[in-house]
Amino acid sequence: MKASWDGTIGASTVFAAEEDLTDAAFACNEAIEERSGEAYEPESDAFGFAAVNCLSLQLLQQGAADIEPADLDQAAMIEGIESLGEVELNAGPPGTISAEKHNAGDYLFPVEYSAADSEFLETGEPVEVNG
Repeated sequence: MKASWDGTIGASTVFAAEEDLTDAAFACNEAIEERSGEAYEPESDAFGFAAVNCLSLQLLQQGAADIEPADLDQAAMIEGIESLGEVELNAGPPGTISAEKHNAGDYLFPVEYSAADSEFLETGEPVEVNG
């Protein structure tokens, strides 16, 4: 089946090659290893999943940081997160969040499927799509 896909052009919202992983992704995985003893290899699904979940929880913490406990509700939490602006991602450039934009993905990565490598490979620099 992979021969049918050879040369297929696509786009990814993140390309988590080790050199693209952020310091924040490594810090999250280090904290997980220290606290649980679980160590995940960079570029593995487990490493990425751990980083994404850790960063999401940090995003919630940062969004709630200036909210008084008695005022914490859904609307306040949304407003707090929307006010963060630039946020760390697990790989690639940082993203942005605002009242008008609730996803942090600001870039697409052009890719092409290689049957010889059995994977999609980056074909160029990330393209800014939200700026």
